[in-house]
Amino acid sequence: MNHVTTRKTRYGLQVLYQGESLAAPKELEYVTRAAIGVVFDPAYAVVVLERDFDEGRQFVVIDEEESVNAQGLFSKIIALKDRYLVPGVFCPNDLMADALRRQEGLTHYRNEPSRYLRYKFPSFVDTATTATVRDMPVPEEHILTRDIDYFLSETVMNDGFPVLLNKKPQKMLIILGSEGANFHTHSAAQAIQSHDVPILQAIHHAITGLNESPVYIEEFHREHTGSRITGY
Repeated sequence: MNHVTTRKTRYGLQVLYQGESLAAPKELEYVTRAAIGVVFDPAYAVVVLERDFDEGRQFVVIDEEESVNAQGLFSKIIALKDRYLVPGVFCPNDLMADALRRQEGLTHYRNEPSRYLRYKFPSFVDTATTATVRDMPVPEEHILTRDIDYFLSETVMNDGFPVLLNKKPQKMLIILGSEGANFHTHSAAQAIQSHDVPILQAIHHAITGLNESPVYIEEFHREHTGSRITGY
């Protein structure tokens, strides 16, 4: 699966992906916004999308990046921010959080022409596409385990509009790619199976950040048919 584009719409975000064939891109529906969760040791970043259903919200792990060190990860976080139009990056309350907060191309841009910024940052969208970096407490392992298990086991419901009886239960947390699709989520999927604490912390940071950040949800809902690529 290849990411085609992410656009802002009246409903939130339109995330388009395309398979190996030349068929028209498909949409992962009901995406309201995105967040990036980060840990510094190991250097890892994960993109979590939020989907608004009629009875709850769903969190979708869709992309990730790794590096040999935290500084090497920063440029990859910038690219993820631009690819998914991410407004918030959530990381541990670590000394590296301040360095990430000062990172040009992530939280701010210099007053330079767009052509120069595009040369410095190949993923550059525009100077308004920046993210806020928020450092968060690192949860104790038993709390992390409890929360991740809850996200994986809890279901949310979506009413197809206007077919109100067409309820479709979904898991609150899903990892795209964990069931055969070729999404870039291998480390996240493995962490769920092996209980890799740092990777789970990054996922937890993103979900907690989304849960604690207010968002306006458009009241009108389109009928949810599910993506032909992901089935969601």
